Amino acid sequence: MVAQAEELSSRLRDFLRRQPLVGLKSARRRTRFIEKLRESEKKLRVLRRRRFHGATDPLHTTFHPLRCIVENFKHKNPDEAVWLAFLSVQFGWDGTSGTGETIRRFYSRFGHGLWDWKAVAQASTSVRDWMRENSRRLHELRFGNHRKYETNRPDSKFGTPAVIESFVRWVAKHGNTSPYEAFQSFVEHAESREAAFDDLFWALKIRRFGRTAKFDLLCLLGNLGILPVAPPHPYLRGATGPRAGALLLVTGKKVGNLTTEIIDIVRELQSALGSRPNAWKMPCATGRRRRASCRGHAELRPRSAFFAKTVVAGQLGPVSRSPHDGKAPPEVGAAVRTSCGQVSLGASSGCAWRGSR
Repeated sequence: MVAQAEELSSRLRDFLRRQPLVGLKSARRRTRFIEKLRESEKKLRVLRRRRFHGATDPLHTTFHPLRCIVENFKHKNPDEAVWLAFLSVQFGWDGTSGTGETIRRFYSRFGHGLWDWKAVAQASTSVRDWMRENSRRLHELRFGNHRKYETNRPDSKFGTPAVIESFVRWVAKHGNTSPYEAFQSFVEHAESREAAFDDLFWALKIRRFGRTAKFDLLCLLGNLGILPVAPPHPYLRGATGPRAGALLLVTGKKVGNLTTEIIDIVRELQSALGSRPNAWKMPCATGRRRRASCRGHAELRPRSAFFAKTVVAGQLGPVSRSPHDGKAPPEVGAAVRTSCGQVSLGASSGCAWRGSR
């Protein structure tokens, strides 16, 4: 259940009495923060209802990848559910028509077949061959914001074929030929949903899947009920935008050393408010200045979940194509400028602070 604004405000005031936060000094920022936190929690709640409108057949233009994931799992095809979740994260699906159409076109082989798990597992290199044969149409496969530095170049060691081949190898190592069993092999030995998430987070060694992509994938699988996993914390170590957000929140500055003390303060605040880590967009927030009104002053701007946001129409940002020129793209997790209110993938899935850039 989503806490009322008055209740969250009361919890926040109690926390600030014992632990003042520079980034939440003004009443306006505190109000904005509470509003966005509640908005994210509501959208996560909607997401977990798992009611999506659209087709499950990728040959239909109304294809909805999340509905297809849920239906596959419901009809005893968990491998396909996990595979399609992986594809959704790989292409950075954010609920817009651009990334949704990308997944549909890839999954349906541009309308001439199906790249389901069975086909990929039998010969993962065939994806590379297919993309070579369709090189003139690869521009139609666009990435969402969280994957905007990725590439579909078939011969690149950073391209989609290389990422898929890496995923197939990871599955073979942990689950033979079953992606669901590969994930389950960690879940069944974990003591809790949070422990399972953490074990999988550190075990997912997939090319070009850094912190954000791993968080996105695990949050998606958890929120859709495919796996019993939940993030124990926002995973701030090694972050860029989230790091700046945490520093801004606690110290009032975006630069500095992200100490264990600062991370603990953020976790304590999350616990004090009774909110879930995947309702805080800490893993993928990008520090940014409000151009119109701030003029050099940082402002906390929480933003909502990737997958939760997709369920509610209205505030989805644009989708950008991969901008790099074939050279090695920036490492996953590199800071990326996004438009205000844009939804980005897993990392997914919640609300964060955004400051001046």
